[in-house]
Amino acid sequence: MAFIDDIIVLAQTPSQDISKSALTLAGFSLLDWIVCGRAGISEPLSRKLRQLAEKEAGATEASVFGGARAPARMAALVNGATSHALDFDDTHFAHIGHLSVGIYPAALSAGEERDVSVRDVIAAFTVGAEVAIRIGMVLGAEHYNHGFHQTATAGAFGATVAAGRLYGLTDVQMRNAIGLCATRASGLKSQFGTMGKPYNAGIAASNGVECAQLAALDFTSAADALMGEQGFVETHNKGGDVATAWEIPPGKKFLFEDNKYKLHACCHGLHAMIE
Repeated sequence: MAFIDDIIVLAQTPSQDISKSALTLAGFSLLDWIVCGRAGISEPLSRKLRQLAEKEAGATEASVFGGARAPARMAALVNGATSHALDFDDTHFAHIGHLSVGIYPAALSAGEERDVSVRDVIAAFTVGAEVAIRIGMVLGAEHYNHGFHQTATAGAFGATVAAGRLYGLTDVQMRNAIGLCATRASGLKSQFGTMGKPYNAGIAASNGVECAQLAALDFTSAADALMGEQGFVETHNKGGDVATAWEIPPGKKFLFEDNKYKLHACCHGLHAMIE
């Protein structure tokens, strides 16, 4: 089975088959993410993004940190960037990035739009996070060291899957959504130290909602824009190792269970020195 087919199967995992320990941890991540988002409301970049949301206006589908409401895609953008503004959010070292800030904003925006339960949102996040981790492992450290911010790149695929589950995408539509994300995902480490770094998390969430919404309208994509010729992995890291990503299958363990939480508002790599 091709890697993209495995990803589709994972993306459509029935809720009852999701690891209970992973779901419990995802609930902790939701709380962690909300606290980070609320703490970032007064940050300058957060105010600027709320101004952009007000300027664009549109349907009031989803909540925005700071009290406003906006279309789901815009709410995901604002909330993703706001929650990453203080750099206090969780980290997954195999994924090499921050899962909650790129995926939960997409899941919650889509969930509010569809009026689903919190349990559904948490399940969608958990599966989306697992997809982001597996893709992140294929992209590997070389992708990150080359200058890509995996919170935004691999994270965007997780956001797409999470939103896609809540929009009820079929297998074909989910494949198209992932393919569209492959041409949309972006984010550079050169933005670190500027407003562009938390913006990376916002665009991951926004891209996820947009790609899922388009796929729900039967917008089409290349059959395998993730792993195919001139696809995302080939163009962003030719050294990707698919075998490593599936060494522990999701049925045996959700790798999300190795997620870590911060004690300090800075890059996780600095915590040992601070301690």
